[in-house]
Amino acid sequence: MKSKLAAGVISLLLSVSLLTALFAVRTPAAEAGEVRQLLETALAQIEVPGPGQIVHYSYTVYHRSPPAGLEPGDPYHLPYKEIWPARQFEETWLEIDPQGKTVRWRTQLLSEDGELLQDAMFDNGVESDYNVSEGIAFRFPMEIHPFRDVRVALIEDFLQKEELSRRQNFAPDGQPVLSVYAKATNLQESAWASQSIEEALLSFSRPFVADLKPVSEASRIDFDPSTLLPVGEAWVVWDRSGAEHVISYRTFSEPEILPGDQASVVFHQEIPEWAFQDSFSAPTGTQSLGTLEQVVQHVDYPLYVLDDPTLQLVATSLTIPDPTRPFPAFVRGIELAASLGVGVQMIYVNEDNTAKLRVIQGSVASMRDALRQTRPTWTQAERLQLRLGNDQVVVWVLTGPEPDQMRYVIEAGDTILYLASDGLAPEQVLDLLQRFAPVK
Repeated sequence: MKSKLAAGVISLLLSVSLLTALFAVRTPAAEAGEVRQLLETALAQIEVPGPGQIVHYSYTVYHRSPPAGLEPGDPYHLPYKEIWPARQFEETWLEIDPQGKTVRWRTQLLSEDGELLQDAMFDNGVESDYNVSEGIAFRFPMEIHPFRDVRVALIEDFLQKEELSRRQNFAPDGQPVLSVYAKATNLQESAWASQSIEEALLSFSRPFVADLKPVSEASRIDFDPSTLLPVGEAWVVWDRSGAEHVISYRTFSEPEILPGDQASVVFHQEIPEWAFQDSFSAPTGTQSLGTLEQVVQHVDYPLYVLDDPTLQLVATSLTIPDPTRPFPAFVRGIELAASLGVGVQMIYVNEDNTAKLRVIQGSVASMRDALRQTRPTWTQAERLQLRLGNDQVVVWVLTGPEPDQMRYVIEAGDTILYLASDGLAPEQVLDLLQRFAPVK
């Protein structure tokens, strides 16, 4: 009995010793060999779908967002959480023919709330990409390729790399993982990595790293420490202090094999024909009013005009869209609000045409909706109170990189005014704002 117990203890100690040896600090050559052995072990354990099957993969995708506090405080722009969503879901279906080629595939990207954002499908040599949130679609020819499981392809790619390393780590969800890193790349010459915070915010760089000031980057594969199956891939950067930051992450899951009768369901894509137009034109039946007198007779909200001798009103317009022909989804935001019938546009210029003030005003509900679909061209917002006619009103001063190109939002009772100035000093515009008065 004692001999069996002793043998068991010895066996356990040997197992612990082997695991310790696998993860111990070794010479670079020894570590590289162990990393490659780990990759090859993981590769051998992956069950790859075969010819004649329909396969479903699910992924969770993470991207780093701007830190809290960088978003301007005004309520009149597309929220950063929609521009830089922290987490999204990706669903992919593939059909593998008897020869092992992917003859059809479909990938859908969904928001954290389950809203469909993008829908791409390849069928019969043609790829159709539909950006649902923007209402834009494209079709183009594509070649049929042999099927490759994405996990297998990633590991095989890593096996071709040099200077691999590994360490025990944690995935974004806090689960322990064993990470294998490719060789880090220096970011000293990278324009993307050297952007200022303001530049990155205004260019909507994704993932967002401007506040990190990264000096190097690498890709890594995370493995389950118990099964050694791949559970995710990461894009990481290191800052000047040597701290590692995960800026993008994609989880893996085991593929689901679907019955053949599901093909007609999962490979059925519906895209409205209007989504394939790549330019905007107002639908037939849309009307335009071009004088202040015409516009005043049509609107049912207070309309404000500027009374100042230095700037003259040179254009007034209001679009009346055909309600039976809606505009495509990609036509949105405050800059196109006048073309959509959201509000009245007025343009003021000075005598030598060196200063310009563009004003869009409309009902509170329609203007708020247009503004909240607008990607901000400003990074700072200040809330002020000024007089507009006889009333005290709230004014949001929206500041970007150019001091002579400012944006303003005025909350004036039943009307919201959006103003874009060019060639005017901020203090001059604040004085002009108080010279707006309702049309009698």
